Amino acid sequence: MTFWGKGMRRPTSNLVSDASAISGLSIPKVKRWIQNHKSKLTCTTSKKSRILLSRKQTAYNLFCSSLQDVDFRLWGKAWAGLSETEKENWKDKVDQQPCNEEMDDKQRNSLITKQLKIMTQVTETLDKAGVVMYRRNIPLLAMYSK
Repeated sequence: MTFWGKGMRRPTSNLVSDASAISGLSIPKVKRWIQNHKSKLTCTTSKKSRILLSRKQTAYNLFCSSLQDVDFRLWGKAWAGLSETEKENWKDKVDQQPCNEEMDDKQRNSLITKQLKIMTQVTETLDKAGVVMYRRNIPLLAMYSK
């Protein structure tokens, strides 16, 4: 925990190798510990609940959401043009955001319905293009829409 207090908050931290040497753990294990410890501090969910949680936003996605007036085809180039310090600043902004809200049953069903409609449209488009969307002779979408 002393390295955590010194700022070892990311698997890319310079302190990872020092922590590995002192603890006797491999570097991948130290990195995994950082990720696990960080997730325990930021998000907690009840194991009893069956509530769907959406994923935490990434630094890249947060950056792209700030570029609303820029053509989306240029977002990747804009991200690549950032310095490592600027990217770290975006990562820190993500870390400061609270966990995504939990969904109740109504929100969950609404999300599922919306996503199934999108899948139906995509499947129909692919079917018109001649792409077979079957698994074990059952239409792929039919497996999920039950």
